[in-house]
Amino acid sequence: MVVRSLPLLGDGDEHNQKQLRAVILRLILVQPLD
Repeated sequence: MVVRSLPLLGDGDEHNQKQLRAVILRLILVQPLD
């Protein structure tokens, strides 16, 4: 996943990581897959 390669998620905060991943996945899902 692209989310894992984001340096912002490398600080070990797993709660924020899951939260951010959920937000990113939601943004991806609401966008049309052209």
